[in-house]
Formats: sequence, structure tokens, C-alpha cells
Amino acid sequence: MNICTLANPIERKWFRDRVEKDENALQFTKNGKNAILNKLIQAEGFEKYLQKKYVGTKRFGLDGGESLIPALEQIIKIGGQSEIKEVKIGMSHRGRLNVLANVLQKSYKRIFNEFAGEIDSAGEDAADDVKYHLGASSDREFDGNPVHVSLTDNPSHLEA
Repeated sequence: MNICTLANPIERKWFRDRVEKDENALQFTKNGKNAILNKLIQAEGFEKYLQKKYVGTKRFGLDGGESLIPALEQIIKIGGQSEIKEVKIGMSHRGRLNVLANVLQKSYKRIFNEFAGEIDSAGEDAADDVKYHLGASSDREFDGNPVHVSLTDNPSHLEA
């Protein structure tokens, strides 16, 4: 395991002063905390379901990275408040299914159908590839601000 550290004490102090000061700490409302908790519960519940339903199936779960889901939601929400109209996400396999379900709000039914091999070869997802390479897009709204969110396809090295 390679852990990046700052060897120079002056650089380390500069970084620590900017990140760890109390005035830089994020402040969350009660509703904000509840929203984060709900997203974490959704992400973890989805992972647990996939683990039970598809035992031994390669699925590239979040495996401890569940905080990605509320973090992406917050980034998109703040982007919408800043009048950003579109967010494109590119990512490798790890956590894609969870991002599709819980950030892009792709229906569980569609995800499970694709997992069962029922991929619409005539539709836009016609990558003729495995289920965790597929992308999607959706229109989300946060505090009245519409944002189009898309997760790009991640084709296999054979397709690329």
C-alpha cells in the first residue's frame, strides 16, 4: 500500500492549517445530516442486496466507499446552485452500479434486468458489453435547480 505523505514539515503545516482549522469545518443542518445518512443507508443496503442476490458474481461494489454516494449528491447539488446545467461522471467499475442506482436514479428493475443479461441491444446502452460497463443519464433537481447528470459508458479494453 502506497500512502502519500508530505515529508517537508513546512508544507505539512501549511496543508494542516488549511484543512484542519475549525473555521474550515463543514457545518451541516439536521436535514442535511439526515439526507447524508439516508444516502449512506441506501448505498449500503444496495450493496448488501447485491452481495446476497449475486453471490460469486463479479460486480465491483463500493466496499467501504459508500460515502461516494452522498458526496456526489452534494457536488451535484452545489453545482446546481451555481447554475451548472450538466454533470458528466467518468469512473471505472468500482461502485458504478451504486452510482447508477443512487445518484442517477436508474431503476433497480433495469439494473437487475441488465445484470441478468437483458440488455436492450437496440437502445442507447447497446455497448454489447458487460453490465458494469453501461452508463446512463438522468435529469435531477436539487432545491429547484435542474441538473442533467450522466455516467459515461466504460467500455472494456477489447471494445476500446
